[in-house]
Amino acid sequence: KFNPVIKKKKNSFLWVGRLDKNKDPITVLKAFKEFLKHTNATLIMFYKEAELLQEVKNFIQINSLEKNIILKGAIKNEHLELWYQKSEFFILGSYKEGGPFSLIEAMACGCIPIVSDIPAHQMMTNYGKCGYLFNSGNSDKLLFILENLKEEECFEKRKETVLFFKNKLSHEAITSIITKASI
Repeated sequence: KFNPVIKKKKNSFLWVGRLDKNKDPITVLKAFKEFLKHTNATLIMFYKEAELLQEVKNFIQINSLEKNIILKGAIKNEHLELWYQKSEFFILGSYKEGGPFSLIEAMACGCIPIVSDIPAHQMMTNYGKCGYLFNSGNSDKLLFILENLKEEECFEKRKETVLFFKNKLSHEAITSIITKASI
């Protein structure tokens, strides 16, 4: 859950997901590389399945991004919560999803989603009202979003994200919806 006592690290981005063609880490890395030309930011990547790990490592090394893009690999869920709490943004470029748990966990901890514009992400971000949506595979659109993040707007997006999670995606909200539907 969101802990307002834990301070978010400025310009901190978190990736939690498989390194595969569906999650498309390469599009995210291309946009992030360009973003880093204008600002100092950090992208931390957690993953278990790593089909594209060598390609990701090569991209990071060729572009000298080792200080800004950090590959962490697998981590226990109980340790992941602190990373969500410290990160300002959650980023994911999937082509298809059923509803990623990592996005739900990120939103619960107040990470602002920057995710691909697919049906599951649309619903989970209230059609971008509590996050940002970009077309899958479009690093230019993702870069545009990254370059136009404004601190005062992000403060409001974070509040909207936590509120939407609490009212629509939390265990309590889902239980309430199911209970009302069965009455």
